[in-house]
Amino acid sequence: MIKALIVENEEKAANSLMQLIKNHCKEVYVYEVCNTVSKAVDAVVSGQPEIVFLDIELNNGETAFSFLQQIQDPNFEIIFTTAYDQYCLQAIRCSCLEYLLKPIVADDLVAAVQKFNKKKNFSWYKQRLEALLYNLNNPVARGKITIPTLDGFVIIHKAEIETCIAEANYTLIYTSQGEKIISSKNLGFIEDMISGKNFFRTHKSFLVNLDHIKKFERKDGYKLVMKSGNTAEVSSRKKDELIQKIAN
Repeated sequence: MIKALIVENEEKAANSLMQLIKNHCKEVYVYEVCNTVSKAVDAVVSGQPEIVFLDIELNNGETAFSFLQQIQDPNFEIIFTTAYDQYCLQAIRCSCLEYLLKPIVADDLVAAVQKFNKKKNFSWYKQRLEALLYNLNNPVARGKITIPTLDGFVIIHKAEIETCIAEANYTLIYTSQGEKIISSKNLGFIEDMISGKNFFRTHKSFLVNLDHIKKFERKDGYKLVMKSGNTAEVSSRKKDELIQKIAN
């Protein structure tokens, strides 16, 4: 059995999640439901959960992030349950953490639990939570992001990403520091995670940081030369939009 804790300030939402778990995730045992930070911290210490289903807004004006700041060495998976604004969701995605949007549907819940069963690895969790808290206290455009790789995670500043290139179901990520990161996620996932005004999809296989462009070339098609010397293809369909973005 997977031992789970629900931290949720709305009784109706907590009961709905409990029923979904009972009906669709029979391997999950919920040992307690809390609605405040202090109760949740106590429940973690006493119960040692493997999963915490964590609402963002809690009672008494508290938030999930107040709870996270009090957990020194988390050895459990966090699955956020939220209807919160896009800014928080972007920060959660940038930290490569799981979340379920309210109203929660059974398929999404089952997928999140199945993903937990495949990983069951908390060794990178502290770093991911630190990245999340950093992103919430800083503009996301300059924040840290957690990039999933084949053997773990790499945490870097979003602004350091220069070029992302699709490679089958993986993504090659080149940084301004000369690093090459092979992400286990596809380019669409990476684009959603780092989306912002500085990033632009120049081609179905290329995503670039506009701040790192050195020049635009019209030779044997269209391409960008980045400051590192790397190149990125530009499709004819994207050319005019790209030029407009660079000009602005």
